[in-house]
Amino acid sequence: DTKKTDKLTMAHSYHTKSPFHAIQQYIEHYTNPGDIILDCFTGSGMTGIASQKYKRKSVLIDLSPIASYLAYNYNTSTSSDRFLNTAGNILDELSSELGWLYKTKHTNGKEAVINSIIFSENFKCPICSTSFVLWEYAVNHIEKKMDDPFQCKNCNATIKKSECNKVFEDFYDESLSKSFLQSKVTPVEIVYTFNKKRYKKTPDVDDVNLIEKVNKIKIPFWHPTNDIPPGHNLNQPIRAQGYKNVHHLFTRRNLYALSALYHKINLVSDEEIKNKLQITFNSFLLRASRKAILAIGYYFNGGGGYIATISGNWYIPSLNVEVPVFEQFKTRVKKINEINLHNFNKKNICILTQSSTILSNIPTNSIDFIFVDPPFVENLMYSELNFL
Repeated sequence: DTKKTDKLTMAHSYHTKSPFHAIQQYIEHYTNPGDIILDCFTGSGMTGIASQKYKRKSVLIDLSPIASYLAYNYNTSTSSDRFLNTAGNILDELSSELGWLYKTKHTNGKEAVINSIIFSENFKCPICSTSFVLWEYAVNHIEKKMDDPFQCKNCNATIKKSECNKVFEDFYDESLSKSFLQSKVTPVEIVYTFNKKRYKKTPDVDDVNLIEKVNKIKIPFWHPTNDIPPGHNLNQPIRAQGYKNVHHLFTRRNLYALSALYHKINLVSDEEIKNKLQITFNSFLLRASRKAILAIGYYFNGGGGYIATISGNWYIPSLNVEVPVFEQFKTRVKKINEINLHNFNKKNICILTQSSTILSNIPTNSIDFIFVDPPFVENLMYSELNFL
């Protein structure tokens, strides 16, 4: 009975993750308590969890620094109370200092809290060259789906999205003090909460002004501005959106919130608590980025979450959803805390960030069982996908 969706397995996602329940069966059958298990392609460290649950020890190896860091955090528990209290204090401080980032107004003019904002790319009609917002042309609000082809509202021509060129505009990047030509996006709909009820609205003048205000802010906290290197996957946002630096993969508002959160986490003196908070931060980066895509069917019809991320690539959707950072962090804290509830001990694991082709640092005859689940390197570019 292999479970892929239990709370521990789902605490943090990683490419092609094997659930520890499946690995457990091999370990239980082939090894004895106290044996040492070797996993040369550990990824998120599920072999370590399976080993610890059956009183074995493990050597976990991965070439990726973020994978080995995740494996370490997955296989070590810390105080649940201290973890939750520290995270709660950070959230309280951020809500007080930067809560205004995610505020809007209800129809009565009173303050409300933003749950998400949909941004739509702009295109040009291939027939009449009229610029349009994709949301306004292609989203069928009556049938609650995306139309393709759809009709140009200016010339009435039937057109496909693939036939249309994107509209690009100059964006002044305050982090690098230079301008970039990037795909033009327009905020088209806000989901917000007022008096514990959810509503939808078209962004008003105040909402647009807030976005423009944040876009001009010089963020006071450190954040990465590395060039996005050329690569099979990484060329996509460079070519399609003009996102040439890693921080361009976030809206300016979410970048500001993320950098403030990361700053607070790094001020934590307890190293084990800090490690757990950092991996919590890492766990929702994709969802906080422009890769968050609108699931149209769920958005209009309910029945599930309307925000998703497509794994295994660097595709930036034309309908991107900006999800507030602090709420995402709050949700992920609860999920990561599941690790703390299992009382995993770092004395039971050895984590190595290195190639599996040279294992001379592991003593001869020290390993009792090897679990091998090699990466799908011809299908997934792990190093590119881990760049963020």
